Amino acid sequence: MGEKKCYEKPATTLERQVEILSERGMIIDDPERAMRYLAHINYYHLEAYWLPFEKSRDPHQFHEATTFDSVLDIYLFDRDLRILLLDAIERIELSIKTQWAYTLGIKYGSHAHLDKDLFRFDDESYFESIVELKASCLKSDENISNTFQMNAPPAKAGGIGQQLKLAIADEIRRQLGGLAK
Repeated sequence: MGEKKCYEKPATTLERQVEILSERGMIIDDPERAMRYLAHINYYHLEAYWLPFEKSRDPHQFHEATTFDSVLDIYLFDRDLRILLLDAIERIELSIKTQWAYTLGIKYGSHAHLDKDLFRFDDESYFESIVELKASCLKSDENISNTFQMNAPPAKAGGIGQQLKLAIADEIRRQLGGLAK
């Protein structure tokens, strides 16, 4: 590999960024609006969205009829899609935790997550997970720490969350999932 070059481009004002895009052939109907978006999204972040509209990178030139709004629409679609996916991921995560806690609770009791023999943990990892669980319960402002003055909350009250994260990480490393029994 060659020697790395120093970045030597000077900082560019929002006004100049809009001028550069216009000089390269991008149609910007409302320069003030474009500057507001550039101030919050960042020129180089938006660049990834206008790449398909470039007919040349050296020198930079956009295809005819390329508008700032069309680039922005793609960015906004991507952002909305990301938000929808994160919402779906959160629902899936919560469902998995709920099903895990329910199954453990019904089959092994409300504190099944405290039974080391049900999981494939080495002693040190298991001990660390229990210490983390207890610490998170003690510093929590949620009802869990006020309601359950015992060694640890039951699985349905959130105690399973830490165990689940650790169990998943451990099992992914082993390329095997599930309970030991």
